[in-house]
Amino acid sequence: MTWTDAVDRGDLDEVLRLIDRLAEQSDWDGLDTLRERCRLAHERGHQLWPAASYAAHRLALDGPIALAVVLASTDSSAFTVGPLWEVVAARARWADIEPHCERGPVTALMAQERVLRGERLDGATALLDDVEVPLHLADIEPDYSLASYTAAEVVVDGPRPLDLGPPHRIRATGRAVADQVAEAWRLVVEPWCSQSGGTMRSVAVRGGAAEAVVGLVGGGAVQIAPVDLTAVLHRLQWAAASGGAHGRRRGGAVGRAVAWWLVASVAGVTDDWPISANELSEWGTELQWWVWQPVETPSSGWQLRLAAADPDQGTAWAVEAVDRDDPRHAQRAPA
Repeated sequence: MTWTDAVDRGDLDEVLRLIDRLAEQSDWDGLDTLRERCRLAHERGHQLWPAASYAAHRLALDGPIALAVVLASTDSSAFTVGPLWEVVAARARWADIEPHCERGPVTALMAQERVLRGERLDGATALLDDVEVPLHLADIEPDYSLASYTAAEVVVDGPRPLDLGPPHRIRATGRAVADQVAEAWRLVVEPWCSQSGGTMRSVAVRGGAAEAVVGLVGGGAVQIAPVDLTAVLHRLQWAAASGGAHGRRRGGAVGRAVAWWLVASVAGVTDDWPISANELSEWGTELQWWVWQPVETPSSGWQLRLAAADPDQGTAWAVEAVDRDDPRHAQRAPA
């Protein structure tokens, strides 16, 4: 059976096998033609979008870099295991990517992904004069969680669990106040809630971080430990880059930008956005940060529990987001 026959019959299994065969043979033009035919198969009553998405992923992962960059900039498929711009930027340096780019948001995202992977791109090209976060890693930033792509999946290691020490029982003495940061907290884990089975809740109180945590969980014993801004940025970026257990991954560069926005929101300086690396460090370290969890709750998996306090304002926040308990994100391509 030829690939034309397979598409005309709507034979998804055979088309997926053909995609692998074309990729193994490095027949990239043929694979791109097959991808386009699968994309348009709905016009003949066939649902071959999984095949079209898989073909796009294989082209971004292993195809010629010029074709991969163009595809990442033009293919709007929502069914690949991760954003194509991240697949491309995970495999190639900016010097190889940039000649094939045009100004636009996807180009900026690919550049930002290269920044996460150690490149410094300040002033590298006029294509990148409108990015919102710096084109270099700030001294305060961590080694972020990065995606590793294969033909079958994307895998990302999450932050290591922390030793939070003995449990504490804290009386609920904080008074709830209007939470002006709630939307920023929700943005961090939006795909967990909208595309997967996750839940998220947050609270703001007059008081300290411990009172905010108790205001969120309603009492009981919790483990809580202070952390620095570097550790907070790592957790925020990991969560915001992901799709949770079942949602589509947003990408490391998106996660970094959302993490910066959350810190700016808690610090109350979003009117000054975008902020510089020095401002992130200054304002973020003036806040106090904690990681917490209820007693006897597993510390790994799809969960984000943070608390923050602004000692000058006497206000604190706590957030809890939970999805499926799985210490690694492994989202698979169609098989």
